[in-house]
Amino acid sequence: MNAEVKDFIQRCETCRTFERKQQKETLISHEIPSRPWSKVGIDLMTFQSKNYLVTVDYYSNYWEVDYLEDTLALTVIRKLRTQFARHGIPDVCFTDNGPQFDCGEFRKFSRFWKFKHDTSSPLYSQSNGKVEQAVQTIKRLMKKSKFDKKDPYLAFLDLRNTPTEGFDNSPAEKLMNRKTRTLLPTKESLLRPKVVAPNKVNIRSYEVDVGARTIRRNRRQLKHTLEDDNNEPAEIERDNSDFEHGEINNQDHCENAPEIENAKETPIITRSESCKTTNTI
Repeated sequence: MNAEVKDFIQRCETCRTFERKQQKETLISHEIPSRPWSKVGIDLMTFQSKNYLVTVDYYSNYWEVDYLEDTLALTVIRKLRTQFARHGIPDVCFTDNGPQFDCGEFRKFSRFWKFKHDTSSPLYSQSNGKVEQAVQTIKRLMKKSKFDKKDPYLAFLDLRNTPTEGFDNSPAEKLMNRKTRTLLPTKESLLRPKVVAPNKVNIRSYEVDVGARTIRRNRRQLKHTLEDDNNEPAEIERDNSDFEHGEINNQDHCENAPEIENAKETPIITRSESCKTTNTI
């Protein structure tokens, strides 16, 4: 009910006219990369007094988890070097302003490995929401695995092979172009590499043309307009001259010739004729 009321208020032109002027600033969305492992988000998480490094790919939502012996910058860099040697060097690394990333060692690492280092706004973790969501997912899987006394990395493997909502493929397929083998029985043909093409940008996002450029906005950020959509498709007029003369010049029409011959002409009843019929009855 609350969601329906909020949606109605957002669509009400009177409510939007007299709404508060100091509205919350619209969050600037990250640009969607054009290929896997082009932009990654990095963050540290703590679970049961143990520290982990989380790296998530913005394109495929595939994430890596590494145990950290300590939270020093050199330890974080050593783990990242292992990941970059496995998946390749990303173009952009997006992190917060923690001491592990805002230091001379990490700046030297970014220059030597030739990637761009961007940071989120201080005290505003939502700007790095991709990795924050991955951290919540990882913690939830680790809690469930500990409760069931199972290996959490098997849970990681299963989730990476689960298709993302709104897509036909999994994070592993979008990153590696193949399914990875799990404990579930799988045909060998399904494990073979294949090209995976993205079928949509995001189930909750839209590309809006603002004239000079195209920006991506969430559906809740799109304002309702009272303008009518006059861009209705025009009716296509067909040239029926060939049918009027009983000639079919195009060979492509030969397949439909029997249907045309067997078609019965629909009688056209005018209003006056219908009235006569009614009076007769």
